[in-house]
Amino acid sequence: MNCLTEALGLALPGNGSLLATHSLRRELFLEAGRTIVSLAKRRYEQDDDSVLPRSIATKAAFENAMSLDIAMGGSTNTILHLLAAANEAEIDFKMAAIDKTKDVSKTICWGRGDSDAKGFIIQDSNEIAI
Repeated sequence: MNCLTEALGLALPGNGSLLATHSLRRELFLEAGRTIVSLAKRRYEQDDDSVLPRSIATKAAFENAMSLDIAMGGSTNTILHLLAAANEAEIDFKMAAIDKTKDVSKTICWGRGDSDAKGFIIQDSNEIAI
């Protein structure tokens, strides 16, 4: 779900692929704190609605998150979470959109180290990004 939160635009880059025990995790926490304070100031001092989650997590963002989920090997839990979050945000993102996305997306990595996996594991994607 960290990866999908990042794909939705609701988490900082690297949040989804950086291991919990990685030395850069602390800096990510600090940057997240600075970012949320900055966004809160924009919202309340400048009346900027573009920083609100409903402005960021659009239908396109949900489609992006679903494409990422498929690229990572897919999960029924993430499908349920995405559908529930979209429903809560009153975004028209249903199973039909997921079916459409799965037809054009390919699996390229897996969320865990599987010796039988043909491709990358999630830690590889973080190492590429660093």
